[in-house]
Amino acid sequence: LRGPQGTLYGKNTTAGAINVLSQRPIFEQEGYARLGIGRFNQMDLEGAINIPLSDTLAVRVAGASSRRDGWIFNTFNGDDVNAIDIQAGRIQVAYEPEGRHAFLFNLNGSLNRSDKFHGESVGLSATGTNLQGFREPNDGIRLASYNNAGEINAGQFGGFFRYDYDGDALQFASITAYNSTRQQIQLDTDQSPFRLIESNRRSKSWQWSQ
Repeated sequence: LRGPQGTLYGKNTTAGAINVLSQRPIFEQEGYARLGIGRFNQMDLEGAINIPLSDTLAVRVAGASSRRDGWIFNTFNGDDVNAIDIQAGRIQVAYEPEGRHAFLFNLNGSLNRSDKFHGESVGLSATGTNLQGFREPNDGIRLASYNNAGEINAGQFGGFFRYDYDGDALQFASITAYNSTRQQIQLDTDQSPFRLIESNRRSKSWQWSQ
């Protein structure tokens, strides 16, 4: 394996990299839509539309949404937990004048307001209870008892500008990118109706790259 994988994709990338690229705008009008449905009112939507504005300018807009009700009944407060609520979108503008130059603008973002996925409380005593005498409800994974159901509140926003030059003796690409993330995750770590171990993690990050 040869190449600057560590420089481009992070240190210790010695086994190569899987490079996932978004569909660029093209100079034909097209689009698609997909719909998936499932139990617990699950609905997954995905679609994109590509619009050429001229022979040298094209726009592509894409989006996705995934929603599902909770499928675990919380006996502590009577709510259904482990719901999913995720949305994402992207807009791209391609400008390719005649000649050796090509420009691409990309803005993208996503939002996740799902419940935090929970496991099952397993007591270590002979009767399966924890130190407070709590034992997980007997209906397997469809019943649980959490005093803090937990949630995810995460968002991402980013974009990049790419310039390509295709010369006879030189091909050149410049990518200037920005990405920011924020998240707050609440979790009932002890998986029981008692306030033993709970966590509330918050983080923010942003980066520029060239």
